[in-house]
Amino acid sequence: MRKGGKCCSFILAMLVLFSAVQEKALARELTTNNQLFIEVEEMIIPVVQRRDVAGFFSIVLAIDCKNKKASEKVEKYLPIIRDRFFWDLFVLLGVIWSPDFRTDITELKKRLLRRIEKTIGEDQVNDVLIISFQEHERRNVNS
Repeated sequence: MRKGGKCCSFILAMLVLFSAVQEKALARELTTNNQLFIEVEEMIIPVVQRRDVAGFFSIVLAIDCKNKKASEKVEKYLPIIRDRFFWDLFVLLGVIWSPDFRTDITELKKRLLRRIEKTIGEDQVNDVLIISFQEHERRNVNS
């Protein structure tokens, strides 16, 4: 009886693992083929304080649109959206950056979503997804 229980448990575990792997593969396929996600090309943002470069950040974003019409609108206005993202992050990072700076991702996403809504209107975008956000260089800015 014990031998049969172990065998059944093993088979059950393998079935669960197999279904999880299949589900993950399906999710990856859906997200890569979904036309409702518009990727924003990587932006390199310098952090300027006291007329000196304190560091650089790079960010890659994707915009999750509510429907096909909204994704076409985002695609059409993408150069303007990207410009507004860049300038907003340039000003924000220049003001709040410090040697012990930590990013508030939730607030950052809300700011970027507001920039989109001001550009193309409300109720077009579900979310701004942060694919990558990295600090590349940190320098001490003289006081």
